[in-house]
Amino acid sequence: GAPPPAAAASRPRRADALEGAGASIASGLSSRPPLGLASPAPRCRRRAERRPLVLGPVEGEDTGRDRRDTATCVFVLMNVAVFLYERFSVLGWGGYPLYSWRLQHHRSYFKPFQLVASTFCHGDYRHLAGNLFGLYIFGRAVEEQCGASGLIVAYLVCGVFANVASLLRFRGHMVSLGASGAVFGLFVAATLTKLSPDWRSLVEAYVLGQFAWTQVQSELLGPARPGVNQAAHVAGAVGGLLAYMVVRRRRRRSGR
Repeated sequence: GAPPPAAAASRPRRADALEGAGASIASGLSSRPPLGLASPAPRCRRRAERRPLVLGPVEGEDTGRDRRDTATCVFVLMNVAVFLYERFSVLGWGGYPLYSWRLQHHRSYFKPFQLVASTFCHGDYRHLAGNLFGLYIFGRAVEEQCGASGLIVAYLVCGVFANVASLLRFRGHMVSLGASGAVFGLFVAATLTKLSPDWRSLVEAYVLGQFAWTQVQSELLGPARPGVNQAAHVAGAVGGLLAYMVVRRRRRRSGR
């Protein structure tokens, strides 16, 4: 009864095959996670995990929204700083009120630098708050179109133009102060800078322009109000037209 030699030789091979299959099955089972644990994520989920959800702009990423209101914010802070300094001086917390910065209408006290310095002085907080709102909204519109240098030129031209008109209109022992003349000029300059073939710019020009027109119209046709220099406001608006022409010429020369 001994098996044939060929059959005897095939048994070790079959045993070796069974052992190899068992080893591969065991290795497969050992590589699987235990029961109760999640299986490895699919390839698409693994790719999603490599890209975390970001709710804000990534550092160094170009968002396409370059803010151009630095000069506007600087003008706002300068007006606030001068106002706070004067308030603290009045309270006796050091320093002296900047009376010499205010536009003196009497020849004995007038200084040329007052034409610019007085545009940063304000009588009370309500006066300051109203000018800051107009300065930021319309100053930012000018800066977006003409840059920081364009805003600086517009603010100074409008402010000086308004103060010169105020000196010609009023004489005697009185002072003028405030950024109102410069702000009225920015009303006009901002509206003109938004005039372009783009329909969105035209919508913005209409919104800014109708507000600017109502303000200028009220100064021209409205009754005189105590403590309000209407001549400076109207002159500032005219200065806005002049400032726009100056800025536009500068941009044409620079090829922008």
